[in-house]
Amino acid sequence: MVVLLVGISLSVACGRLGFEPVDSPCQGVSCGGHGICVEVGDGVRCVCAEGYRNDGPLACVPDPNSGKCGTDTDCDDGSECTDDICEAAGDCRHDFNRNPCDDGLYCTVLDACSGGECVGPDRDCGDSDICTVDSCDEDADSCVNEFQERPGEEGPEGDPTCTNGIDDDCDLQTDDRDPDCVCVSDCTQTECGPDPVCGEPCGDCAAGESCWSGKCVKGEWMTISAGGQSFTMGSPGGEPGRDADETQHHVTFTRDFVIWSVEVTQEWFEAAMGYNPSGFSSCGDDCPVERVSWHESAAFCNVLSEAEGLATCYECTGTAPDFSCDLDPGFASPYDCPGYRLPTEAEWEYAARAGTTESTYNGDIDASHLHCEAGNTVLEPIAWFCGNSGGRTHEAMTRDPNGWGLYDMPGNVWEWCYDGWGATRGTRRIPGGLRACTGSFAAALGSTTAPNAGRPAATAASWVTGNTASASASPGRIDP
Repeated sequence: MVVLLVGISLSVACGRLGFEPVDSPCQGVSCGGHGICVEVGDGVRCVCAEGYRNDGPLACVPDPNSGKCGTDTDCDDGSECTDDICEAAGDCRHDFNRNPCDDGLYCTVLDACSGGECVGPDRDCGDSDICTVDSCDEDADSCVNEFQERPGEEGPEGDPTCTNGIDDDCDLQTDDRDPDCVCVSDCTQTECGPDPVCGEPCGDCAAGESCWSGKCVKGEWMTISAGGQSFTMGSPGGEPGRDADETQHHVTFTRDFVIWSVEVTQEWFEAAMGYNPSGFSSCGDDCPVERVSWHESAAFCNVLSEAEGLATCYECTGTAPDFSCDLDPGFASPYDCPGYRLPTEAEWEYAARAGTTESTYNGDIDASHLHCEAGNTVLEPIAWFCGNSGGRTHEAMTRDPNGWGLYDMPGNVWEWCYDGWGATRGTRRIPGGLRACTGSFAAALGSTTAPNAGRPAATAASWVTGNTASASASPGRIDP
């Protein structure tokens, strides 16, 4: 009689026919010499030869019901993954199925027959806690959720992990309580405004000062409500000390503008431009910068525009101090530029007068004090000029301002305006030309803005020796 091993058929179907490798789990399992060892899931079992049955998974013993299947015998091979069929001829047939089964393992779930084996996916031991490492312990028949820190998963300050309300790095400290999210301010190089590291305030400037790029500089922007206003520019023919080019004419403004309250200081100019051209540098940081050209003044305006992300008004070539600048051709007029620029002469004079009509905002200059005479009671309270300056510049805000809060408009140093010079006040100014205006905005930002931008332009000063008494309408002419 031929002995047919049912397990051979099973082995062929499972791809296990042949010799077991040396390190096979079936090594050493003999099945009592009456079957074949096969791998099932994570274990092994014996598939017994015909006439034998399983006595436990690893033993085959004689089956008293062996023989052809029929009334007294069945075809059960002990596997959950086969359908056992007794054919008409009395032969058993074992067909693989996909029935649910149990592989006996805790760490698998939803077991089912697949390829003749009982298998299932891994048990989900996750506890939804990002601070635990989740695993399954088969020996203990349980899930393991072990707490573990996650260095570097939270911060630095400004990162979304610092505002999401989650302890991302599992150090038991969340968001602004986590040292990794707390920014350490650094104001060592910053006087005012936000510190460059955390954006926290470093301090406030004193009254009459403004913060620019972390430095407190003398002065502040003053809004001149000129839109729709008119004034008579120039001086009357009988005014003592007037020049021939001060022809009076009517000027109407179409917009407001802003102007710096003091002359641009040496400190501000050097912070913006990286150098200080002043001949009176020993006067100190709060003294007006001087000995700057019109072109350097225009370049200074561009630096201010760039610092605020505004369009620059001038097209400049060359390097400091040898700039060559003119109005950017992209703008039809200076009023079209939204950035900083030099003020026109009309804007400067309107601001200097501050609503007054006399030769200065402190009254008319006496005919006996048109030069450097002592005792000039009109000029001395409001201006540093040849009669009281000692031939040098002086600190900003040491004379009385005009009614609109502007200092040194009639003295200290000369200031550049946008316009070119004309022989008479009625002459049309040439954009890109230059004009030195007597007043306090030497290197100061006296500026106007584009129609809707509300941005001022800057002016810079030129030092001129031998100053005589200054009037609000008194223009001067000097090379750029």
